[in-house]
Amino acid sequence: MAGNKPKKECPLCKILISVSNLNKHIKVCGGRGTQAMKDAALKEDVALRKNICLDCGKEFKTIQALNGHKQRSHLRVAEQRAFGKLGAGLGGNKKGEFHHSEESKQRLSMLACERLAKHSKYSQNTEYRPGVILESSYEVRTAAILDTLGVEWVKVRQGYVWDDAGKKRRYIPDFYLPGYDLFLDPKNDYLITKDKEKINSAMEINNIKVVVLSNLEINEEFIKNMLL
Repeated sequence: MAGNKPKKECPLCKILISVSNLNKHIKVCGGRGTQAMKDAALKEDVALRKNICLDCGKEFKTIQALNGHKQRSHLRVAEQRAFGKLGAGLGGNKKGEFHHSEESKQRLSMLACERLAKHSKYSQNTEYRPGVILESSYEVRTAAILDTLGVEWVKVRQGYVWDDAGKKRRYIPDFYLPGYDLFLDPKNDYLITKDKEKINSAMEINNIKVVVLSNLEINEEFIKNMLL
């Protein structure tokens, strides 16, 4: 029976996919999940670019105004209804003040990471090939070497949880190599040092393997030998 086919978790979007279709799914996933999820994400992306609220259809002049509206009028109201406005310890306190649950904080963190990954203001985005945006010269160089070596890769969009002194945050590596079940994350020397704890924590919690590439290591010989 079709429902009894063995399934395995996609390392990019965390959805259970039948083993026979997993490799095909990974090639087109990009961390965005199934086609239905991609269509929903595209709809959300278009709405965000036009500063339109998906919940009520209102349009705003800036993304900041839209985010404030969603926080006040939708997310906060929904959570207050779910947990009870005065439920101390369940999202509210005795004064009726509302605080995010850990689940909602993680959800907001994930959305923020995904938006940053798609629309980063802090790096030079490059359309490496149709539909594939790379965000730094380091990424472009790494992708070109992988292509030269004939190594299949996927640009990662899904964040992975890491533990920041008890707070759950998100880490997004740059590339996933399906044939090696390996992530690559090219970085400059400053970020290699700065993000070391974050990456180690993400690897331990999510049981993933990440290789950080320095500027000097982004060359064909090093990457080829590393993958042998």
